[in-house]
Amino acid sequence: NSLAQAEFFVKEEQRMRFDYEQFGAMSRKSEADTRNNYGLKRFEDAFLSSMNWMREYRFSHEPVAFAFDISCTFLKKYDYAVRVLKHWLSQHPEDYATQNNLIYALGLSDQIDAAEHEMSKTNIRQQLEDENKTDNGICLLATQGLLEYRKGHVEEGRQWYQLSIDTAKRLRDKDLAGKARLNMIREE
Repeated sequence: NSLAQAEFFVKEEQRMRFDYEQFGAMSRKSEADTRNNYGLKRFEDAFLSSMNWMREYRFSHEPVAFAFDISCTFLKKYDYAVRVLKHWLSQHPEDYATQNNLIYALGLSDQIDAAEHEMSKTNIRQQLEDENKTDNGICLLATQGLLEYRKGHVEEGRQWYQLSIDTAKRLRDKDLAGKARLNMIREE
């Protein structure tokens, strides 16, 4: 953690020099390795070091989020994401955002039956009504849109995505609205 923070500080402070490679023998530096590999666009290495980071910090969600993002966004290896997320959820079953990410990864990998089984464990309306879970409810609306598209129900998929976008806009969350729109465009 300290090494990762030092590297971040040096990137912000241009006058300082930092040679990451000189810390190669340092133990328990998987977070720093993950961030360094990610910054160098070595995404396979970043994913592998995020696995080590998860082992070192078993109760931290951050390495799980990194592994999910890297495997879905850059590697397009959705099965990696599914395994990581299922492992996390086995220990943290009330993590609704991770539950949505699992459904999303299953949907992207066209494992629709498994995705719908996981979706049946959620209550979108309840999450939309709980001010602490509204963001996740918006994401679940969009994820339901993804599943409908993948089942060949294009019009239903559009409706779910549009509901997600409209809900995000109503709550003034441009970021979520934009992400839902981009995902809808990909499905179109």
